[in-house]
Amino acid sequence: MTYKIIMNKNDFFKIHNRIAAKNLEIKEEEVRFEVELGSLNVIKESGYAYRLVDSFRIKLKYFMKKYYLLLVGVLFLFTILYINSYRVSRIQFNTDTPINSSIEQRIKKNFRRLFCFTFSNMNYASFSKSLRMEYAQYPYIEVYSKNNVVRVDIYSYDDEVDKKKDNVVGDIVAKKDGIIDYFYVFSGNSLLSKNKYVKAGDVLISGSLNDMYVSSRGLVMANTYEKATVEVLKKEKVEMESGDSQKFYQIELFKNDFNISKKKKFSACERIEKKTFNFFDVFCVKKIEEREKYDIIRENDRDSAVLIAKEQIEKEFEKNKVNVEEKILNLEEYKIEETEEVYTVTFIIKKLESIGEFQEYKE
Repeated sequence: MTYKIIMNKNDFFKIHNRIAAKNLEIKEEEVRFEVELGSLNVIKESGYAYRLVDSFRIKLKYFMKKYYLLLVGVLFLFTILYINSYRVSRIQFNTDTPINSSIEQRIKKNFRRLFCFTFSNMNYASFSKSLRMEYAQYPYIEVYSKNNVVRVDIYSYDDEVDKKKDNVVGDIVAKKDGIIDYFYVFSGNSLLSKNKYVKAGDVLISGSLNDMYVSSRGLVMANTYEKATVEVLKKEKVEMESGDSQKFYQIELFKNDFNISKKKKFSACERIEKKTFNFFDVFCVKKIEEREKYDIIRENDRDSAVLIAKEQIEKEFEKNKVNVEEKILNLEEYKIEETEEVYTVTFIIKKLESIGEFQEYKE
């Protein structure tokens, strides 16, 4: 690169034999000339005063100085547009299914708060692929972001999803023993029939079809039987709500908390927090609701122990089911044993549940 330089005439002639100058012009007591980078470094090291003229750096500096407000504005605009592309306003499902809550919680774990906004840089394609492998009971699941909304499309067997494709190939296998009740095969080779008994690990829908390999997808509902045991204390401490509650704001500054308008202090309470403002976890404002709780001692007899055990089993089943068609068909008390402190209740459970799980082919 060529640099245009202006120096004092006397200083120039003191070092002119050490540099390669060209296009030399002498005007009164000043000399104007051009040099390459190597000669410029010699001039710098000489200690003599000089000025750069029309260099790229000078032009850039002049441009920045003249248009810096415009540049800052443009930079700010592009920064806002870039950040906004990761902003999330809400999560929206196209249908109501038992797996919505689980998927929503997993998406929210990737959220980050900045000021009053929520952001996510989640890899939706990878996440969608993992969901399709985990929930083979649904023909297709897709998670994507559109207009700052995280959309979760879960398709049922009544939807037209022929155009949806998945490049992950494998089988759907039984995750437990059962007797087939009914099934839907979306893709793959069915090895199923009604009332067929299958064991855990058996292939239900094969990904091998006419010498081709596909992503097998299908819903397999079966009657399953299992034994479940629940222990219930004869005397147990139970937490109850008193009905008293309070709402207030909490400011967090450098990990130190300051409560605003908090009037009471409960010895035990349920605490619900919601962030309303967050600045890089340095300054944070939370809206807090506290609901007072107290403990009582409940004494259980044999009948109440059976009811409590049934409630626990039903609650756990509802929490873990992945399809609306799944249900407990029969919950039969098998036996009940007791010690001085505990009732042990055993049930035989008949369930209608989805037993298929996707198993990817390994190369």
